[in-house]
Parts: sequence; structure tokens; C-alpha cells
Amino acid sequence: MPSTVMKDSEVTANSEPMPADKAALRSLRLAFLSIAVAGIAVWLSIFFGLTACTFGLFLWWFCWLGAVGLAVSALRGAYASNTPEIVRKRAKVSLAVSGVSMVLALAFIWGITQALERSQ
Repeated sequence: MPSTVMKDSEVTANSEPMPADKAALRSLRLAFLSIAVAGIAVWLSIFFGLTACTFGLFLWWFCWLGAVGLAVSALRGAYASNTPEIVRKRAKVSLAVSGVSMVLALAFIWGITQALERSQ
């Protein structure tokens, strides 16, 4: 009679990702997307001015906020995942990338304010 007991490797390979796994991966993608959005917004602001800069800043803010929120959610739910170490690692990398994105955006905003002050 064949055994119906599954090995651990079969469980992790065939099971669907847990919500924390999905949140960590989406957070990582949004974190890198926020850097790309900020760069595109800076580039477009050269051609389209303040409107593109403002729109890009709001779009960057939504991407950044989503990345941080999903990373925190992934960290909180990592215990229920089949691979909690990977979930925690992805969430921490996402938070680090989001931190770099925040520093770059703040430097960009500081540069805009300095340019506005000098032009007056």
C-alpha cells in the first residue's frame, strides 16, 4: 500500500505562496519601481516642468508608501510562511531600497527648493 505522507520538499514545491510571500515580493518590486518613477519624473520635469515633477512626486509617494506597507505586512506575517527566512530577507531588502529611495527623493526636493530660492 503506498504511503500518503508528503515530504517537506513536496509541500513547499507544490503549495501556493502564502500572503506574506506575496507581500514581500510585491514590496520589493514596488520599492524598485519607486526609484524608477522618481528618475522618470525628474527626466520628464526637464521637458514638462513643474506639472510632471508634481505628478511624479505623488506617484513616487504612492509607490513608496505601498512598498513600506507591504514590507511591514510581510514581516508581521512571516511566521505563517513556509519560508519565513526568505520572506524576512525580501522585506528587509525592500525597506532598505525604500530608505534609499526616500533619501534620493528628499535630495531632489531639497535641490528644487534651493533652485527656487536662487531664482528669486
